[in-house]
Parts: sequence; structure tokens; C-alpha cells
Amino acid sequence: MKRLLLILLLYATPVAAQSFTVTAAPIPATTASCVFQMNGDNTLPVCTTVTASTATTIAITNDATTNATMYPVWVTTASGSQAAKVTSTKLSFNPSTGMLTATGFTGPLTGTASMAADVTGLDVTAGQTLVVTTGGTLGSAAYTASSAYDVAGAAAAVTPTSLGLVIGTHVQAYSARTTAIAAVADSAGCLSNNGSGTFSYASCGSAATETAITNDTTTNATMYPVWVTANTGSLPLKVTSTKLSYNPSTGMLSSTGFTGALTGNATTATTLATARAIYGNNFDGSAAVTAVILPAYLNATVALTDGSTPALDASLGHTFRLSTTTTPTIAVPTNPTSGQKIIIQFYASGAARTLALNTGTNGFRFGSDITGLTETASGKTDYIGAIWNATDSKWDVVAYAKGY
Repeated sequence: MKRLLLILLLYATPVAAQSFTVTAAPIPATTASCVFQMNGDNTLPVCTTVTASTATTIAITNDATTNATMYPVWVTTASGSQAAKVTSTKLSFNPSTGMLTATGFTGPLTGTASMAADVTGLDVTAGQTLVVTTGGTLGSAAYTASSAYDVAGAAAAVTPTSLGLVIGTHVQAYSARTTAIAAVADSAGCLSNNGSGTFSYASCGSAATETAITNDTTTNATMYPVWVTANTGSLPLKVTSTKLSYNPSTGMLSSTGFTGALTGNATTATTLATARAIYGNNFDGSAAVTAVILPAYLNATVALTDGSTPALDASLGHTFRLSTTTTPTIAVPTNPTSGQKIIIQFYASGAARTLALNTGTNGFRFGSDITGLTETASGKTDYIGAIWNATDSKWDVVAYAKGY
């Protein structure tokens, strides 16, 4: 970067403010911007180069009414000049509703989650006490005005008749266009050169009202959402690298915590939004269920839905009844517990029916005494008893009574 010292030499009697033309030939060629910093005190400006592509502040507009999808801006590191980016398919915001939407959130939630997984798959025998601890699982699922710049070489000789502007070893001849500088000498601002001999004047350091947005949904790295200290005015952009981050690839927004209602499923929750009844005892996750499970719930008969392959959830009870007008095969029972005993009541409706049991993986197993099931007479009930063998992962058929 060439460093320039401007020296305006005036001789004889004072003259009115004049202008001069800065041409490309006598001024060393450059592609960098040349800026004259005006201090408003009639002193000669100093020319230096600046980079105008990075704004240190941007104008903020407070918008709490627009009902449309917008995109929070994030940057790639915690400091420096960064490109502003968004992730349109994974992180958005609605100014009217105040809803921030992302693929997921990392960190504890302050507020109420609108949904949490139901408690399922519970099996407790008569007289036992169910204790679930809080949080447990229940279920199956650069510009500086003071900078100094040296002369680029010895100044050329100047006589009183060659009034002009000395720049290094080059002398710019007198021109009436010197008023271009004189006109702004009494006001604070910046006179900028685009590198081709064209000058413009404007306030220094004006804030940008918009910034270029790049949509990034693939970068698998930690980025930092940008925030400001107020909802209006020209403000510096800031990040909090250790407490607020975002990954464009996964869409995960991570924070120390979140305040407000959550739409979607939380992987963990302190309490259930709606308490669930567990065998007559309400449970919302805030405290352990210590009530004794009533025998009436354990001894209740669970009706199976008629069909070609009726489903049987062993966690719902111990006695199951199937009244059928078909020839069904009971599916492999789900959610068994070690040593659990079940009884299947099979009623043949309208005609003689034959029941089959699924003997596949985790299914039923017959022994040498009871090798299979036979036809059940019309209007009669047969009873089949089975025990869950956790070692072999089989429901062993241990009892079979017919004709009731």
C-alpha cells in the first residue's frame, strides 16, 4: 500500500478557495480506495486507504408484527469479519407469533413442553409398589484518523508560480477544481477515491441497513447466531460463543437454556403436560408413584380385537379374552416381563373355530405334553395358559383346558 503525504503550498497574497483536478497520470496508480478524512477546521486532509466492504454496525428495525417466515442470521466464528448466513430449511422465525423453529434444541428447557412421550409398557404384580424417580424412564418407548503516513520519496522543487499539490515526487498543477476539497474542508466526513480518479464525499462509518444473506444447510460445524443490544439504532453485531451456537447441517440450536413454550417433542421433561393414570394413580413425573396397585386392575380381563392376527400387549394385564368369528392366529405378545403368566380365553362364536398361536421369534412354544391346539366347539370357551421364559425368550404353553 502506498502511503501519501499531501502538502498544499500557497504563495503571495491569499486567494479565494479554488478547486483542482486530481488526474490519474501524476498520481501513482492504485486500485485501493483513497479516503480524505475531513475534520471541519480548514486543515489539510490526510489520504489513506480503507476497506469499505465490512460494516461494524447495521441499522436495526424492531418488527413484532410481520406474520411471515424469517431467518435468523448466524456467522462461522466468534470474532472477526464474517459472512452473514441463514439456514432456510432448518432455522426460521415468525415476528408476529414469536415462534423460533429449528430441527431441534439442545439444552434444558424453561417453560412447558406441549408434548412428551406417554408412559406405556408397565407391568406390576398384585401387592407391589411402583416407584418411578423424577427424570427416570417409564414405558417402552480500518480506518484510523490518527495514523501517520510517510512521503513516498523526496518532494519535487516547487516555485511560487507553480502553485499546486505535492504528492511524493509528483506535482499536481494548479486547477480551479481545488474547490472540490475546499467545499468540504469545513465539515466532518470522508472524501473517497475509487482508485480511478473519481472522488465522492459522505459521512464516515455510516451503518448498513441490509446485509447479503447466504443460505447454508450443509456445513457441519459450530456456528454462532448474531445478536444486538437494542431493538433499534446502529449497533455492533455480537455473538456468545460459549452459550449460544448452531449447526447448519443438523439444524440443532444449542443454548444454556430455553424460555417459552415448546412445540414438538422434548427428549426429556421434568413433568408431563397432562398427568397419566397408572392403574388408578395419576403420574406426571414430578414425584414417584408410591400407591399400591389395586388388585382390580391386575385381575381385569383385557378384550382382544377380533381379526386374522389379534395383537396382545402383555403389559395391560394377565387375562385376555378373544371372541372370534374367524380362524385367527394370535400375534407374538409384546412387553413381557420375566416370569409373567397369562391366560387366553378363546370363544368360538357362530361355529366351531380353531385358534393358532404365533411360534416365531419371542412367540409361543409347545412342549411334549401340550403339542398344539385343537378346534373349539361352537359356543364354547377354551383356556390356554402360558409363562414368559426370559432365558429362552419364549411364551411356554403350560396349560390347556377345553369346552367351557
